[in-house]
Amino acid sequence: MGKQVIGSLYGGKSERMVTNPYSITMGKQVIGSLYGGKSERMVTNPYSITMGKQVIGSLYGGKSERMVTNPYSITMGKQVIGSLYGGKSERMVTNPYSITMGKQVIGSLYGGKSERMVTNPYSITMGKQVIGSLYGGKLERMVTNPYSITMGKQVIGSLYGDYKLKTISNLVTEYMNKKLMVDEFVTHKMSLDKINEGFDLLRSGKSLRTVLDMWA
Repeated sequence: MGKQVIGSLYGGKSERMVTNPYSITMGKQVIGSLYGGKSERMVTNPYSITMGKQVIGSLYGGKSERMVTNPYSITMGKQVIGSLYGGKSERMVTNPYSITMGKQVIGSLYGGKSERMVTNPYSITMGKQVIGSLYGGKLERMVTNPYSITMGKQVIGSLYGDYKLKTISNLVTEYMNKKLMVDEFVTHKMSLDKINEGFDLLRSGKSLRTVLDMWA
């Protein structure tokens, strides 16, 4: 899919490429844009490293400034990172399943420009800044070189975002007592197969919140 999309770019057809639209629903707020075979940002979810290499190979002579991926194995992650600016990346969005992977991702960021690593894509929009990595359903501590923090590196991601665990029950109580208005902000409901229509509603400004029913 990556090669076919790239082949249609900047030949009078398209200047932007965004693969795996589902990534956008997870809060990955970066837009991939290819221009004349060169890209500043790229969004992709290569299920095989082969696809990842094919996409990267068309950017900046084999190099990319930013890349968003979800490596299912640390081996794939290393190969992807190795294709970015001499093994270093400005920003990375990944979901490390182990503390070891989290350490390696931090080590792959170059410092001095407020680089970031986002863990757990489902909580990207929460904006919680913690030093840690989700593993086995629990938050464990991750020890890294303090010098990395002084260079502006940030690890963003948490299980509950800015809310404390005990606050969740209070929100539920307020919702049940009709004090916290949630349903009123849902303007559309549709089945999962109409997700593209949901994005169209958002772009046109006709939808405030759209609920997708996976079992409809």
